[in-house]
Amino acid sequence: MGATITKKLYKIRPFTYQFNRFVRRHRVRAGPEIPDNEWLFAKGDVVEILHGKNKGRHGIVTDILRTYNQVTISGFNLQRRLLPKPKDEKAVHISHINLNWPYYARQIALVDPLTGKACEAINKCIQDPESGQVKRVRISLDTGAVIDFPQAEEKPLEPGMKDTLMGEVKEKTYMPDFTKRPMPMDCTINANIITVND
Repeated sequence: MGATITKKLYKIRPFTYQFNRFVRRHRVRAGPEIPDNEWLFAKGDVVEILHGKNKGRHGIVTDILRTYNQVTISGFNLQRRLLPKPKDEKAVHISHINLNWPYYARQIALVDPLTGKACEAINKCIQDPESGQVKRVRISLDTGAVIDFPQAEEKPLEPGMKDTLMGEVKEKTYMPDFTKRPMPMDCTINANIITVND
């Protein structure tokens, strides 16, 4: 007769020492959230990776996770994830997919436009001499060059199925009838309400 080994099922109850210990081990260690006036990265920025196997390579920021202080860079830090098989056996099955995993903000740096290397930068507000508007820019501490925010691509707006067309919006459909009395007078006459003026 052989001995059978059964696996114990441990249930961790909340608000106990074991639960707190489990949470401490498995939580995301993102550090304190970086305030808005110190956050340097935006979508479309060219950055250099400072740590890991891709150290020294340049990439473009595709996504920002502010609550975790993380930035996703296109084509870097790819992780392979398996996909479940579909129930229909005739369907074409893709067994895995490559996902872009984010880097922490401390693992990347902005690229200086003059030198093409990683640099430390700070946020500053500068007044534009031509228009007089105050705009926020990033300044490289190495060369003093201004690192502009990337311009968002303007997509032309096309009306969808549920959108109202501009011609219909500007069309006048209400024509007031000035021969009748206004509604508040009708209500007061019909209800025999007498207003007293002080």
